[in-house]
This record gives sequence, structure tokens and C-alpha cells, in this order.
Amino acid sequence: MKTAGLAAALALALGAAPALHAAAAREVHQTLPLDADGTLTIKTFKGSITVATGSAAEVRVDARIEPDGDDSDQARKVEQTRVDVSGGGRSDTVRSDYDGNTRRHRFFWWGHDGTLPFVRYHVTMPKTARLVIDDYKSDVSVAPLSSELTLETYKGTVTLRGVEGPARLTTYKGEMRVEVPRLASDLRMSTYKGSYEVMLPADARFTLDADTGRRGSFESDFAVASVTTSRRFGRDGGRVRGDANGGGPRLEFDTYKGSLRLRAK
Repeated sequence: MKTAGLAAALALALGAAPALHAAAAREVHQTLPLDADGTLTIKTFKGSITVATGSAAEVRVDARIEPDGDDSDQARKVEQTRVDVSGGGRSDTVRSDYDGNTRRHRFFWWGHDGTLPFVRYHVTMPKTARLVIDDYKSDVSVAPLSSELTLETYKGTVTLRGVEGPARLTTYKGEMRVEVPRLASDLRMSTYKGSYEVMLPADARFTLDADTGRRGSFESDFAVASVTTSRRFGRDGGRVRGDANGGGPRLEFDTYKGSLRLRAK
């Protein structure tokens, strides 16, 4: 009987664990005005960012803070993680604030207290507003955007659909897939050992400057005018330069041992 009671208690505890995690999750919903030509900045650490665009002059933020792991302290960590939404008009900022999860001993900060929660964002913004994303390791997805985009991630996974305006993309060892229906402005990409795949129309006109360093790689469905070799910091580096379909906006790539693949749709 005692064994049966322990088994029943264990089964109940295991069955309750998912419910406890679901209860620990917390949501934040907020809307702020943003000019059609304003700037939205998103700063976060891990989780996901989904950006949709529309015609309304506002930013709507729907965020869900979720536990990462099953330690007994996750409920507190979720509660102490904040989503700060500030600004209005010309500039809005959305930021994941983990300061409540940092432990302190006397006058020294010891760093974050164990595993931090995920913050999952769904953000709607004006299609013509500028977007800045500063991320560490989130899954990022951005819908059609016709203005300037600046995106930096350390090792996140990024999908960009419908990039039209100028874009500057940076990753250390993440992965980026970029779909460009019409290359109307410059596209600049850099990485240490991450990878880029860029989808372009077969008749896209652009001027390519791809510096692959010594250990990087480059593949392209587009013919370009020249392939050169340059020297960087005393090492041989590969560089591909030239015009595709007569030339146009600049498509730049710089890496040490990352990769770039240009695909024609």
C-alpha cells in the first residue's frame, strides 16, 4: 500500500509539472504610437521575435515570458523578468529586462542566477518605419519591410521576407535567410562564422563585393564580372567583385570563415 501511494504521488507530481510551467508563463500586451517614418528598436536575449507590418501609425507588442527548464525557481525568474516598452511618436523601444534575475554579493555582480526565461515577441509596426534589432540567440522573423533595417544577433536564426529598404545584417555564428523580392537599396552583411542564404529574382541588378577572407565560402547563381584575391592582415583572402545583370545597388559581404549563398528565384 505504501509503495502504491508513493507511485500515485509521483505520477501526480509528474502530471502536474507541465501545468505548473504553463501557470508560470506571463504575458505583456502594450500599444504605443509610432510615426510612419519613426524608428522601432527591439533588444532581447533569447526566445523569439516575430515582426509583422501594417499601415497603422503604432507599435503593438504582445510578449510571452516562458520558463526555461524545470527548476523550482523558474516561477520567480519569470515573474522578475520584465518587458519594457517605452517611447511614442518618433522612436519606440522594446527591451527584455533580466535585471531582477541577477544576484549580487556585497559590491560585486555575480551574473545571471542560472537559466533565464524565454521572451517571445509578436510585434506589429508601420511598414515604412525603421527597425533595429539587437539580439543574442533568438529565432527572428520579419515580414515585408520597405524601410531601413539594422539587425545584429550573436547566434540567432533569422528569416527575413520582403526586404526592400537598405539593410545592415550582422551575426557571429548565426544563420540568416533573406528573401528579397526587389533589391532597391544596398544590402550589407557580415559574420565571423555564420551563414547567409539570399534569395533574389533572377533578373536582379546589383554590384557585388564579397570578401570571404581565408576560410570563408561563396556560392552564386549569378555571373559576376571578376574574381580577385586580396591580402588582409598578412593572409591571402578571397574577394569576389563585379556586376550582376548590369549592376545596381551594392550587395556587400564580409566574413572570416562564414558562408554566403546567392540564389536566383
